[in-house]
Amino acid sequence: MEHKIILLASVFAIVTGIIATVVFLTGENLPGILSGRATSPTSEQMNTPPPVTTTPTPDPTPSVPERVPTPPTPTPSTPTPTPDTTPSVPERPPTSSTPSPTPGVNIFTSNGVTINNPMVYDKLGNGFDNAIIIRQMRLRQESRSYNLEYYTQGLYGSLSATIACNDYSGENLFLSIYGDDKRIYISPAFTDKSDPLDIVVEFETPYPRFIQIIVCDEKNAAFDVTNWGKLILNDLRFYE
Repeated sequence: MEHKIILLASVFAIVTGIIATVVFLTGENLPGILSGRATSPTSEQMNTPPPVTTTPTPDPTPSVPERVPTPPTPTPSTPTPTPDTTPSVPERPPTSSTPSPTPGVNIFTSNGVTINNPMVYDKLGNGFDNAIIIRQMRLRQESRSYNLEYYTQGLYGSLSATIACNDYSGENLFLSIYGDDKRIYISPAFTDKSDPLDIVVEFETPYPRFIQIIVCDEKNAAFDVTNWGKLILNDLRFYE
C-alpha cells in the first residue's frame, strides 16, 4: 500500500511538471489546460511581431515664430499739376556778348567807349543788354579821330542799332556814322529826356571798307572833360 502511494505521488509530480512546461511554452493558463479548453496559437498569431512602441524623435529645427504681417505703407498721393493758363510770351532771341556779332567785322580803333556792358540804362530807365557806351568827343576828321572804327572789308551794305542817352552833359548830343571818312548818317539831338531810337543805315555801293562812329555836341566844340555826355549804341549789327 505504501508503495502505491509513493508511485502515485511520483506520477502526479511528473504530470505537474509536464503541464507547467506546456504552460510556459504555449502561454495558456493552467485552468484552460485543466478544463480541456487550451488552444494553440494560430499561425497568424505566431507570425505577428509584437507591437513596437515608437518614441517620437524631437525636431532639431528651432521653431520660427509666425511673422506678423506688416501693414501696407500708404502711398502718398501725387497732386495733379494744374495747367498753366498764362499765355506764353515769345522768348527774345539771345543777343551776342560782342557789340558786333556779324562775322568778319572787327573793331579797328576805339576811343572813349565802354564795350561788352552786361546791362546799362538810359535816363528814362530803359535797359539795354548788348550796349556800347560812347562818350562825346570833338571830331577832328583830319586826324581820323573817331570813337569807333570798324573794318568791314567792303562786305556789308547796311547796319542797325538802337541809340539812347546814358549821361547828359547839358548839351545836345548827336551820333554820326561815316563810311571811309564820309558822313552817311547823323542822329536827331539827344538829351536826358529823349526816347530810345532804332535806326537802320544803308550804304551806297561800292560799300565802305571802314565804318566810323562818333558822338559830338551840337557845336563840335571843346568840352569840359569832367562833364562828358554819353550815348548808348545797343545791339549794333551789320548786314550784307
